[in-house]
Amino acid sequence: MNAVTILEGQKSDSTTDSLVVLPRMEGETGSAYAYRVLEYNILMLHMAPGAWVRERLIADKLAVSRTPVHEAIGLLRDRRLVDVAPQSATHVSLIDIDTLRQGIFLRSVVEPVVVSQLVGNVSSELLQKLAANIRVQKQLVESSADIYLYTQVTSEFWELLYVAAHKDYLWELLYQATVPLERLRYILLLNKLVEPNTQYCQQLYKYLYLGNNDTIGINQAIQAEINSSIQELDVVMERFPQYFIKDATVA
Repeated sequence: MNAVTILEGQKSDSTTDSLVVLPRMEGETGSAYAYRVLEYNILMLHMAPGAWVRERLIADKLAVSRTPVHEAIGLLRDRRLVDVAPQSATHVSLIDIDTLRQGIFLRSVVEPVVVSQLVGNVSSELLQKLAANIRVQKQLVESSADIYLYTQVTSEFWELLYVAAHKDYLWELLYQATVPLERLRYILLLNKLVEPNTQYCQQLYKYLYLGNNDTIGINQAIQAEINSSIQELDVVMERFPQYFIKDATVA
């Protein structure tokens, strides 16, 4: 995905009518277009957890047939962004707290190892790409960040690291497994419960640039970024209880 693509759209009142219709890219297939639009609307809460997903109405809004919309919904189901029940309505999936916690565990275990393996083994090309990514993050933060673009850019920062560490398949698995955490992050950013920043990416970049394999510092930087979301989880669940499926450990 390319996070510098500018996204435009309009909101209105009802769930389907409020769908933000993004410009279709040149050469983009109908299913890819429908997927991109629906993913954007789900992550940005234009289609909130639990909202109905009506294929025919969405197809009409996007000026495509129902087939590409149906295909896009299948992909969204695979990412657990929608729930599809046979002979029943399709809904934007609720955020499962148990799955969210497991995604946090994966990130906490895997990401410090990935960064540590790269220290002392980074190319100048990778450093240039990471520096460019951080510059875009800073521009977005300084311009009252477009939340979607900011989140996509920070995700691309990690993708660069995983690919450079020859862990691109692991990145795809982790990206899938941490969807609930990604959705929580959008809720926090959109409701200004956390603020966009570049601090942890700059810290990790510094370790890589200097070749400093400070495992404690690397782990602390990653944990601080994760904890910035988790420490507000109770607040979000209290404010938006309808968005979540609680696990047995949550009162």
